[in-house]
Parts: sequence; structure tokens; C-alpha cells
Amino acid sequence: MKRANPIQIVGFVGFFVVIVFLLGIVFLNQIKSEISNVVSLYGYPAIFFVALIVEALAQPIGPEVPLISGKVLGLNMVYVSLIVIIGSILATFVNYKIGGFFYDRICEDKRCEKYLELYRKYGKYGLFIAAIGPVPYVPFCWFSGAFGMKIDRFVYYGLVPRIIRIIVVGLALGFFF
Repeated sequence: MKRANPIQIVGFVGFFVVIVFLLGIVFLNQIKSEISNVVSLYGYPAIFFVALIVEALAQPIGPEVPLISGKVLGLNMVYVSLIVIIGSILATFVNYKIGGFFYDRICEDKRCEKYLELYRKYGKYGLFIAAIGPVPYVPFCWFSGAFGMKIDRFVYYGLVPRIIRIIVVGLALGFFF
């Protein structure tokens, strides 16, 4: 089987992320409205489904949207936060595994070594910033799997900060709004 060129894979992923992100921005109000409608109809199961989808796709809506929807509808914020965390964990590992699927396919030629070394050196910082900030998180999960980041480092630099972010937002919504 022919090995894929790492530049082509990164380019394809980048193109996909940009398209989904732009569509998310264009239809942001409609998406938020639909999320609120689904959550109001189905409650906690919808919170889980929305959190899973929001965390699985590279788009501009973060895990705050299902948290805010739960708060607006008067749901218990502890349960909502736990459900969002579970959806986020599941989506994060799925995205990591998707990236891992490409690991064997991209890391054969010499050009890949440069990118691999860069990600091994600096990837943890990008993953951490994406987990707690407004940077799209999903591509960093893909790259972590694709460039062979160890699962314990992935959990430490990506998943734990993401869970902390969700808890902080859930607490802020529960106490201040």
C-alpha cells in the first residue's frame, strides 16, 4: 500500500477544518437555536448527544453551548456538566483514534520526520491551548493521534484541561447566572 504524503494529509485536514468552521460561523445562530430546541425537547439525552457532536466536529461551537442550553432550561447544572464531560471524553478519544489511524500511513518518509519532531516538541502546548481556549480542539486531537502522541500525555495535556474548562464554565453558569 502506498504511503500518504504528510503534507497532503495536513492540507486535507486543514481544508476540511476551514470549510466546517466557516459553515459553522455562517450558520451559527441557526445552529445555536436548533441546539436549544433539541435540548428543550429531549433534556439530558440531548445534552449528551449535542456535547458529543459539538466535540467531535471541528467547528466554532464549544462545549459551552450545551451547558448554556441546560442552564437556560433550568436543568441541574451538576448533571449537565457531568453529561457534557462524558460526551467530551468520548468524542476526544474518537478523534484521537481517527488521527491514530493515519499514524502508520504518514510516518515513513524523511519529510515526515521534521513534522513528527516538531509535534513531539511543541504539540503538547498547542493541544493544551486548544483544550482550554478558543482554538479549534478537534484538529489537535487528530494530530496527536496521527503523530503518535502517547495516550497518557494526550490525556494530561488535552483531556484533563478540557474537563477543567467544562467544570469552570459549568460552575460559573451555576453560581453567577
